[in-house]
Amino acid sequence: MSCEIRNNAEIHFAPLQGYTDKEYRYAFEKNFGEIDFYYSPYVSVRNDSSIDALEDITFHENEKEQLNLIPQILPGNMDELKLLMNAIVPLGYKKININAGCPYSMVTRKGRGAALILQPEKVTEMINLIHGETDFELSLKTRAGFENGNDIFHFLGQIPLDKLSEVIVHPRVAKQLYKGEADVAIFKKCIQNFPETSFIYNGDIKTLSDFQQKKEVVPMQKKWMIGRGLLENPFLAIQIKSENSEYFDVDETKLCHFIFDLIHQIEEKSMDKGHALNRCKIQMNILLNGFPTWKKSKKKIEKLRSMEELKAVVVEQKSKLI
Repeated sequence: MSCEIRNNAEIHFAPLQGYTDKEYRYAFEKNFGEIDFYYSPYVSVRNDSSIDALEDITFHENEKEQLNLIPQILPGNMDELKLLMNAIVPLGYKKININAGCPYSMVTRKGRGAALILQPEKVTEMINLIHGETDFELSLKTRAGFENGNDIFHFLGQIPLDKLSEVIVHPRVAKQLYKGEADVAIFKKCIQNFPETSFIYNGDIKTLSDFQQKKEVVPMQKKWMIGRGLLENPFLAIQIKSENSEYFDVDETKLCHFIFDLIHQIEEKSMDKGHALNRCKIQMNILLNGFPTWKKSKKKIEKLRSMEELKAVVVEQKSKLI
């Protein structure tokens, strides 16, 4: 089934640690596409000052580089930022994204992620360094606040928005993690209060209906970031752009091809088959939640002990669709 584009929605694939790595992005782009920009799971500085997750954004000569990949960085201070810039600038990317929204305490207690919302002067210093010393087109991902949903308005008012290409807003406070509902009204107020800034909406888009409901609140909004919704339903970007929620019902064989490609990518890059199998199980656990026809196969996959058994289950599932 062909995808007839009916709207100009720009889809940004949110980074999810442990899921949207290089292998996943390659398989997704090959089989589904319709993603305008991918973001890497955050690249950060380890305790020994080495760079964590740098391999995920480093492409070798025999790999297809995804030109629409935006590295996301997680600095907690200027020293970490400089180490990150020294590692990433030589890789040749045009865009980069600062994570000022990760809500988990293991991140925020180090002054990273959402903790930066309470430190606009530090973020300003970071923005000025990147803007003044690199050629990156810089964006920022943040939340409605750390504990207070009004934090974002003070935060945005204190940082140099004119030096940012975009601001991604997830309208929950950090203390909520991912509980409760994302408050679209806060996002709308950001647009109204800072009309010269290009905003990207992020939060609670798992279906076409979710997208349409958010769109009703901010009808002129063009840019949307989606994470878990795409993991559970990789057809979602196609459904949004074509305005057709029934797309995957007639093309589920495409899901099988994606899974085969994902298995191949993971198996090729993993150090051993046990490691590869665990990575595949993690991916299947969330991916197959959105497909009732895979319910029995999902239960089988959870109990598998080899990659060969995994491939056999997918082959069996595909045969049922023919």
